[in-house]
Amino acid sequence: MKPVTMKLFRSWLFAALAMGVPAASASAHIGINSPNGGETFTVGEEVTIEWVVQIAHNTSNWDVWYSNTMGPPWQPWSMDIPTVGSIAVGTIHTTTLTILPEQVGTTFRIRVRMDNDPSGATDYFDVTDTAITVVAGPWDNLGFALAGTNGLATFVGTGDLTGGSLNRIDLENAQQSTLAVLFLGLAAGNAPFKGGTLVPVPVLLTVSFTTDASGSIPVPFIWPTGLPSGIAFYFHYWFSDPAGPAGVAASNALKGTTP
Repeated sequence: MKPVTMKLFRSWLFAALAMGVPAASASAHIGINSPNGGETFTVGEEVTIEWVVQIAHNTSNWDVWYSNTMGPPWQPWSMDIPTVGSIAVGTIHTTTLTILPEQVGTTFRIRVRMDNDPSGATDYFDVTDTAITVVAGPWDNLGFALAGTNGLATFVGTGDLTGGSLNRIDLENAQQSTLAVLFLGLAAGNAPFKGGTLVPVPVLLTVSFTTDASGSIPVPFIWPTGLPSGIAFYFHYWFSDPAGPAGVAASNALKGTTP
């Protein structure tokens, strides 16, 4: 017979206890497979969270929360993730999320909750067994976004900026199908510009793009080799947008530093 794991025993125990507990939110019926503690992630890294259904319910969606203090309190990370495929016992479900700057620390944990129908029924959850470490990456969000039609556009950098590595910078939530100019520089001059603040000053280079139908621009690139450690590069998108104060809006600025 297969040995009973501590996680499965815990699930059975809480299932029994839940019989006499008012409906709210209780542990068990769902188990996180990975990450489950002991891992180390970097800000900007994409992490696939995997969990398994241990006791089936009429589940409408899933929620993922996190805590920097081993929890609680829990902070929402991704809410109302749709159920895909079967929700029978033993089925595996996943979602991929990006590690955030505010998650840096050595006491990071993840909580996955099943939202069950009908409304008001018990929602069950599981929490990673032990702490996860999140370290700061080479990308820093400097702010200075300027709102447009869709509110504030987001600009995210991923990758470790080591020589020869694959990295990417992604603009999202900008004005759709419009001209966007990426400003690059080696210093943060933070100069007034078009009703906002242009961060890379002096400007070393500009590159023109066109946002797609969702207001996004994905730019994968290979980082050059031979660059010294500690060099900072500044990136800032500005794009045409009639809702901007001067007919343009801007993303947040990014700072990438070579390790």
